[in-house]
Amino acid sequence: MANLNQPAKATRRWIAVLTLGIAIGLFFTNARPFAPAAADSGSIVIFVRHGDAPGSGEPKSFDLNDCSTQRNLSDQGREKAREIGDMLRAHHVSVGKVLASRLCRTRQTAKLMRISPVETNSAFDDLADNKENASELLSRERSIVDAWHGPGALVIVTHGSNIKALTGLRVDQGTVVDLGTYNGQLMARLLNPTDE
Repeated sequence: MANLNQPAKATRRWIAVLTLGIAIGLFFTNARPFAPAAADSGSIVIFVRHGDAPGSGEPKSFDLNDCSTQRNLSDQGREKAREIGDMLRAHHVSVGKVLASRLCRTRQTAKLMRISPVETNSAFDDLADNKENASELLSRERSIVDAWHGPGALVIVTHGSNIKALTGLRVDQGTVVDLGTYNGQLMARLLNPTDE
């Protein structure tokens, strides 16, 4: 005779696994309104994934010196970049330096944020498009982040693949992540510029 409780047990087990997965996801991503002042130390790193740029990857014939050959920001991406800059100013974030990859969409995002002069740095070029050099780029990225001690925040405008490799977080275009020490632990937090 079949045990009629088996499907119920399996369903309860999947609900428990799903609930645990959601709880772990919320703990690690910890999306919340922007509040970098809660950091234990004055030196934080803020990652920004470039704004909306339709498509994926780069055309085979793209030229770093010619934005017309690359994916560029949409109107929505430009607006999001301005919103991120407004959020940082509204929260009186002291920005020490802004770095962007060499690709136009990151430089456009950084410039539209209007928070500080923008320096390009090839270490933050898209890891997904530089698989053969990804290990070296990631090592350079980590060195830059580890060496930052202010004054102010280091803001890095880069790509989703880079942010995932550095923080473990998979983020959408136009997302802000801060990396800082909170309660003695190094943490990466998703920040929502629309919640204040």
